[in-house]
Amino acid sequence: MLTGNMFYYSIGWGEYIISRPDLYDILFNSFPRERILLGKRVLSLTQNDDNVMVTCSDNTSHHGEILVGADGAYSAVRQNLYKALKLKSKLPSSDDVSLPFSCVCLVGQTVPLDPEVFSQVQGDLAQGHSILGTSNMYTDSAKRNDSFRNSEWGPEAAEQLAREVRVFKVPGTMNGEPMTLGEYVDRTPSDLISKVMLEEIVFDTWYSGRTVLLGDACHKMSTLRNSDDKVILKVFKEYRAERYPVAKEAFETSRMFSHNLGKNIVATFVRGMTKRFPTWLWKKILFRMNSTRYQASYLPLVNDNFKTKPLYQASLHKTMAIHEELAKTPIVFPAESSAPVTV
Repeated sequence: MLTGNMFYYSIGWGEYIISRPDLYDILFNSFPRERILLGKRVLSLTQNDDNVMVTCSDNTSHHGEILVGADGAYSAVRQNLYKALKLKSKLPSSDDVSLPFSCVCLVGQTVPLDPEVFSQVQGDLAQGHSILGTSNMYTDSAKRNDSFRNSEWGPEAAEQLAREVRVFKVPGTMNGEPMTLGEYVDRTPSDLISKVMLEEIVFDTWYSGRTVLLGDACHKMSTLRNSDDKVILKVFKEYRAERYPVAKEAFETSRMFSHNLGKNIVATFVRGMTKRFPTWLWKKILFRMNSTRYQASYLPLVNDNFKTKPLYQASLHKTMAIHEELAKTPIVFPAESSAPVTV
């Protein structure tokens, strides 16, 4: 069994949950508000040897030296980049695919629950449960291309799915009767329920020209002016070389755990084995999963001297050396640019 103590023993920190609005506030407060433009939707991008330009749905365009596409799994930046590469016959066949969806997921966040009614929230440690039904009431209706973006995935679809699964039994009792998922659904505001698809893919092409993909878009750089494409290409290559193996391993681990929820004989056998794993084996797996702990050189570094040593982060040591070198010579920076950051 995995416990919070194992996480702390492994990396010195427990697991914490933060709401997305709170995370947005933290990120927004890190930039001047006038430099952030909201409500932008990228329609196209063009790039040459000197700069890159994006055109948005509101007929505005934005220029820069580098474009970082961190716009999620359905990245418009990636789609435009791959379209241009395909026209030039430079897109690998492994990337010329639609997102492979694995399952439909209904997620929600309840209001605070009464511990007297929901014993699961009593105590200091949170509980997590995986429940596998004995029969399958759904068929595979996942779309294999971008046509899934329609009313099927709106609020009404989420509410419909919630009504269908509310009869599912979950751990616990209420008024002497087995508890169902409906008890949680009824305590979840409708605007906090979403029906989403879970995708599983790691693209091979992470950059081209002056455009680079980040995060779910593929699985910032120094703003010092430099028009040398070789320098940009070298940095992009180093970025992919450091992050791709880690992303690929995380992808394989995620796919392994998701496949273990199946109902075939292999999944049943694997689940039976994992229930009998000794503590030392769980620790070994956990240590491996938590060995990747990247830090940002422009933020105060976390004292990381715990049981599981982090993997070597070449980019951190390289940029720290640059910071140390720059600190030796006072630099007079020009007035801060008021150019907005498009998100």
